[in-house]
Amino acid sequence: MKNNLSMILKETLMTPFTIKSLVLKLFATSHYAVNGVIIPFLPLMFDNKGYQYWQIGLLLAVGGIVNFSTQIWWGYICDRLQTIKKILLIQLTLSAVLSLFIFEINSFWAFFIFFVIFSIFYRPIMANIDVLILSHIKGSPRSYSSFRLFGSLGFVVSALISGFVLKKYGIEVGEYLIAGALLMNLIIGIFLFDAKYDQSPPRFKEFLKVLQNRTLLVLLILTTIIFTTHLSNDNFISIHIQNLGGTVDQAGLAWTVGVTTEVIVFAFLSKIIRNLSSLSVLKIASLLYVIRWLLLAFITNINLIITVQVLHGICFALFWATTVKTIDQLVPDNLKSTGQGVRYMFFGIGLVVGSLGAGLLLDATSDKFMYLCLAFLAFTAFIGFNKMGKEVHI
Repeated sequence: MKNNLSMILKETLMTPFTIKSLVLKLFATSHYAVNGVIIPFLPLMFDNKGYQYWQIGLLLAVGGIVNFSTQIWWGYICDRLQTIKKILLIQLTLSAVLSLFIFEINSFWAFFIFFVIFSIFYRPIMANIDVLILSHIKGSPRSYSSFRLFGSLGFVVSALISGFVLKKYGIEVGEYLIAGALLMNLIIGIFLFDAKYDQSPPRFKEFLKVLQNRTLLVLLILTTIIFTTHLSNDNFISIHIQNLGGTVDQAGLAWTVGVTTEVIVFAFLSKIIRNLSSLSVLKIASLLYVIRWLLLAFITNINLIITVQVLHGICFALFWATTVKTIDQLVPDNLKSTGQGVRYMFFGIGLVVGSLGAGLLLDATSDKFMYLCLAFLAFTAFIGFNKMGKEVHI
């Protein structure tokens, strides 16, 4: 047993050292560190500016609108030009510049416009990181999750530190944390390698064929339903904790617990699911999401809510890694970035629906009713995955 554990740790956490691997891991870590400030605390920053829940929901939905309308085109541009790094550096540079002044804007609608522009460049970065990881590990025994866990590690450390900093100095300093983290991410990005393209650039006709793949489309619809529930919670759990009497650092701790579990699950994921089909893993993840949302609907004790966040890491790691891997398998080699772009496009719909829907539900009903709705949606996805499993084998 001890030897098996050592082998798992060696394969997942101690992959063969190369400069490329190190830089990619550092880049993933630093980028998700930015998310470690934005995802848990941006809703609180908006709330601190005096925005109503529907306004917060609208702002949080911006990312989804951007994903839906631009993500696939960013992916196609990368595939067409056969470069990820150059596009990434452009996106990071403009994101960093915008972050320096955007939070100084007082007018809601002016802020909304600039936040849209910021999101156009910031949102596609995660998809490009996934493509870089998949490109780097192609033909090697290394797994996607063994790299992706470093992103989760960056997130958890950032969320924990940010929670304490924001509690001590005030939520207003969040904008400086975001700008600083983006600048660090940009500096590391300069040393990134580019993706490997073994085939000629795709023609537009090939691009359209991706959108006509029925198996891919059904998978995207069902995973989008799950992601809708996931993002609804992501966007409002900090406010949910605050509504129950919790503090900013408790919100940060909740995220820390969830993403720490995520790191652990990512580390062992390739071993855990190696004998399971993709659809089997997605069915398990869906049921776990149902349980998670039901628990959050009825629990009001902050410490118990923080404990339930363990399910975040399990649910998300299973769901995310399996979805990324499966979509990569379903698209041609010269359209890998486009394939992940399509995924983010669909997930953008989920972000819009989840952000606006959750915001409206919180305004009109209660936190409990919102989580019951999320549980219903997750169960609907489980039924869909179960039916899909009878028709295709992936």
